[in-house]
Amino acid sequence: MHPTRFELISSEPESDILSIELRVQLPANIVDLPSLWQAAAVNNLGRRLKCFLRIMLCFISRYCYITQTSFMDLQSTYQHAIKFAAAKHAAINQTIPGTQLPYVVHLSNVAMEILTAHAAEPIADINFTIQLALLHDTLEDTDVTFDELQQHFGDRVAAGVAALTKNKELPKTDRMADSLARIKNSPKEVWVVKLADRITNLQEPPKHWDKPKKEAYLKEAELILTELKGANAYLEQRLHQKLTDYQAYI
Repeated sequence: MHPTRFELISSEPESDILSIELRVQLPANIVDLPSLWQAAAVNNLGRRLKCFLRIMLCFISRYCYITQTSFMDLQSTYQHAIKFAAAKHAAINQTIPGTQLPYVVHLSNVAMEILTAHAAEPIADINFTIQLALLHDTLEDTDVTFDELQQHFGDRVAAGVAALTKNKELPKTDRMADSLARIKNSPKEVWVVKLADRITNLQEPPKHWDKPKKEAYLKEAELILTELKGANAYLEQRLHQKLTDYQAYI
């Protein structure tokens, strides 16, 4: 493994130089970069979060073969979507279950999974996929409407987010199957966001979850992996490993 070092000076006067080492093996085999990004986000939620975002995008631009023009488009897309989503989730004081972390940390982790997957196996429309990753819970969890998503992000993104949204009018036992059916009728970019979302969620479960709840969550993740096979080999392998690791919590 050959460490790659990034040093970045923030444009914010009060911040200092940030250095971070990313372990890479030529050039797309990334060693658990999403976990590195999560640690960075968790420990630097204040003024440094922007800096780590820049580090992340710097890495992706180097190893994803993204042209300068498309990289600038991706930066703009990311910023527009994450600011919108962060404000909507913050308005309801939403945190990651079982923690005090703002929900935007989860959204950025899902986006990080997408970007590292893109480095390993290019995703056809990365801008579209990043928007879905950052906005995927807005319809389900906040007061955002479908029309509002259409207005800000267009028909395609709104439809993708809708496919990723569980129908709360159905019994809980039927919601995942219904959601997966709608996802499978959507572009493959929607599939990969679902995989990335569940990968991110297979962290240590909240303390109040009992064993049956944990087992049900694991079984649901296994269903997602089975139903969305063929979406993205890198993310499928990541989810398979997460399923194995999650056994330690049961």
